[in-house]
Amino acid sequence: MPSRARRVAVAAPMPLDAPVTTATLPCGSKLIGSSCCPTGTEVGVTRHARPAPVRSAPPGPEVSPAPRRRGGAGSPPGTAGGPRAPRGDGRATHGQPARSLAQASSQAPRRPRVIGGCSRARYRRCARPAPPLVALVALGSVRAVTGQPLLLTRPFRLVVVTTLASFLAFGATLPVLPRFVVDELARGEIAVGAVFAVHALAAVLVRPVVGRIGDQFGRRALIVGGGALTAVAMVGHLAVGSFAVLLALRALAGVGQAAVVVGTATRALDLAPGSRYGEAMSYVMVAVQLGFGLGPLVGEALLGRGSYAAVWIASAVGCLVVVAAASRLPAEERRVTIATGPLLHPAAIVPGVIFGIGSLGFIGFLAFVPLHADGLGLAAAAPLFLLCSGTIAVVRVVGARLPDRLGAVTAASLALVLVIGGLGLMGLLLTPTGLYAGAVLLAVGTAIFAPSMALAAAQGVAPGERARVMATFTLFLDLASAAGPAALGIAAASGGFGASFLIASGAAVVALVLLRRWLAPALVGAARTELAPDPGPLGPPAPVAPTGDGPRPA
Repeated sequence: MPSRARRVAVAAPMPLDAPVTTATLPCGSKLIGSSCCPTGTEVGVTRHARPAPVRSAPPGPEVSPAPRRRGGAGSPPGTAGGPRAPRGDGRATHGQPARSLAQASSQAPRRPRVIGGCSRARYRRCARPAPPLVALVALGSVRAVTGQPLLLTRPFRLVVVTTLASFLAFGATLPVLPRFVVDELARGEIAVGAVFAVHALAAVLVRPVVGRIGDQFGRRALIVGGGALTAVAMVGHLAVGSFAVLLALRALAGVGQAAVVVGTATRALDLAPGSRYGEAMSYVMVAVQLGFGLGPLVGEALLGRGSYAAVWIASAVGCLVVVAAASRLPAEERRVTIATGPLLHPAAIVPGVIFGIGSLGFIGFLAFVPLHADGLGLAAAAPLFLLCSGTIAVVRVVGARLPDRLGAVTAASLALVLVIGGLGLMGLLLTPTGLYAGAVLLAVGTAIFAPSMALAAAQGVAPGERARVMATFTLFLDLASAAGPAALGIAAASGGFGASFLIASGAAVVALVLLRRWLAPALVGAARTELAPDPGPLGPPAPVAPTGDGPRPA
């Protein structure tokens, strides 16, 4: 019996003499396609590699061998001018003789599902299959025609959406909390600092435990639980009547936010091919940057048109979106054995230390650039923040594969050179031009530096240890965020903001030296087992390509 084919018709017609190509799917099925149409007209996937036998035509009158123009009635079957071979309804198509309706009715395939409002007459003209790429996308394959595993699958997109919703909800509270503390609770600047410090301290303390939980019970449990905790904390802001209650709620929100950050970052690595870890982290960090950039605008708009309660409710809704999106992620297999080892993963300590030191400049820029802009006579610092956020987002999208192609050490070295140049320019050239030019260089370097160091930390780590790795890695960023502004603030009070930026540039130099002298030998000198992510529905992914830095010990 001929193998049945599933056909999907679309509206665009196709030339009848188009060359036909075939490709083999990872599951072993044959894919028939045409190379003449970039969009395709019909997808035909043969479920078995065995070709269908050609049935002979019933006896009939002998036709004249005289040549006829295309479409003539007397041409031999299967030729340019002959009748078409049988379809499911007995009509003839190219390459096969016609057969009777009685023969065709017993083995007629299903009626094809028409997409895009294509009429039946239009569908009858769509006689050739679509290109292999269109068919693979239609089948939901995780690989391209070339065999290279894809990254932007549906679960990965869900992780990015979850990250964006989480940081939108968090960012909406940033410009509102200081005003709430001062206006509603009648507290001063010290209390404002304490509110943010409690949130960061809770995240720092809980991250190692969160990493162990993520490795034991799965990343989805981390994201759902963290989003639910943060939503409860934001709803509790509606009933805040004292400063102590606000501190407790901010600590609870810090725990939930830490769980979401570790869960999303780790799940992104789980879903990414081994040769595209850096690209995966770039896309996740674009979502973080967009959340930080757009969230404060949402919070300001809600506060201007409503009240503090509107901001808290909107933030809680964003956290519920996180829970809903994370619940649709594929379930992970729960580990039977209890995770052992230290809470801080050794593989992430060196990259984390370098990442924290190298990020001091950008953290100080965010803290002191409003005051520095006022001293230079600029009307507002908002354009600087917008410039930095936009530059980081564009660079991380356009250069998402730089860490994978150049290697973690090479890409991070290039990024630190840009960071050093940007901070040095802002420290030496105390003019608006120097500030804007330095901000662009700093943003480009920061955009490349963060995913490169995340790649250095996660490269080759076993799937059952990735949550601890990401928890340890992000822990050092929290420490830098807590200690960096205080240290740079002392430098600014003593020698001005120029001295503060120069000291931050010196910290980036130290990070570059540590990167070349400390991390690079560990990445190149010893062997480290490269473990691929869990196989998808079509089998294991393609072999992992080298990242340029060599193996590294666990």
